[in-house]
Amino acid sequence: MSIVHYPTLHQASGLAGLAFTSSPINRESWYEIDLGAIRHNYRQLRAQLPDTVKIFACLKRNGYGCGAGPVAHALAGEGADGFAVASLPDAIAIRETGVDHPILLYPGPLPTSARAVESLGLTVTVSSLDELEHWRAALSTTRIFVKVDLGFFRAGATPQEVGRILSAAHAYNDVQLQGLYAHLSELPTSSSSAAGEQFARMQRVLEEAEAAGTRPPWL
Repeated sequence: MSIVHYPTLHQASGLAGLAFTSSPINRESWYEIDLGAIRHNYRQLRAQLPDTVKIFACLKRNGYGCGAGPVAHALAGEGADGFAVASLPDAIAIRETGVDHPILLYPGPLPTSARAVESLGLTVTVSSLDELEHWRAALSTTRIFVKVDLGFFRAGATPQEVGRILSAAHAYNDVQLQGLYAHLSELPTSSSSAAGEQFARMQRVLEEAEAAGTRPPWL
């Protein structure tokens, strides 16, 4: 079983391994990004995980200010399996460095951006049957991850809806169902058991998908 893990690999400070510097010409301050530290963090994470776990580095907001393109290029060299972004500019920045790894788009971009999605070879997030149909109408081949809302209330299909989306995706020859994911988090007002409850919901979703023969390869 392949599993997708989405680390946030942006803790990069210090001077060792400095790889690029932002231009101070038009600003009163400047910053240095230590790609060596990011590579080190990746290697530490990779060493703790079994080979069956794949790592998609989350590089939202221009790699959290570290530069989505340079960070992706560095992590691709370390063996990262893919990347996840929330906007097309970040995906473009990654592709411009020559990285051809899978890139997952988090919820946000719409089917109106289909030409860019297709030219960049991106995978989109689907959270409803309507979204699936709109993306299918806009793309020649629709690569998708389905997102599940387990109670964090940010984005995603309810556990009751997921089965219908997975079944519909499997029925189409022009849809590549690559994965399923969720965002587990305890809000400040959550009970101590909130994370456990969310995880249990995900387990039930996976059990139902397994029984229906619609479980995606990456989770």
